[in-house]
Amino acid sequence: MDWSEGCILSKPFSCQNKEVFFKFSELKLPNTTKSWVTGTMNLQECREACFKNCSCMAYSNSDVRGQGNGCVLWFHDLLDIRQVPNGGQDLYIRIEASKQAGIHVVNAVLISLITVAVLFGLVLLRYYLSWRKTKVRGISGQVDRTSEGLFDLATMANATDNFH
Repeated sequence: MDWSEGCILSKPFSCQNKEVFFKFSELKLPNTTKSWVTGTMNLQECREACFKNCSCMAYSNSDVRGQGNGCVLWFHDLLDIRQVPNGGQDLYIRIEASKQAGIHVVNAVLISLITVAVLFGLVLLRYYLSWRKTKVRGISGQVDRTSEGLFDLATMANATDNFH
């Protein structure tokens, strides 16, 4: 994910408690030209401060280890955000609550589709294995009836010295 061009608000927030913060993990945090940093707030206080200010777009823990106190609030556009696997920080970006619901719907649909596809694949695999087992059993289970009845009991008894 590369948001180096920025995350820009399409329309101003209504500030009527219709927004939520969505957590994005393992990111290089945006540049801090339009931000405010404090070392005294914990993450919950940071969230509350950002929520109260309609210009606040996002917040994060200012401690790069993600522990302890510290808060960064971003105002206006979020510039130069990048995905940093195994080393980035969490960034809580303000979005409309309806968009968060849309994100959850998309995730639910994807999970459902993947589940159905896996189950369908398992059913097909079971059918194939059952078909193959029946086919193999059918071939090995066939009796060669071409040699039946070639010898009668008297011939067999005579050939085996009366089965002794």
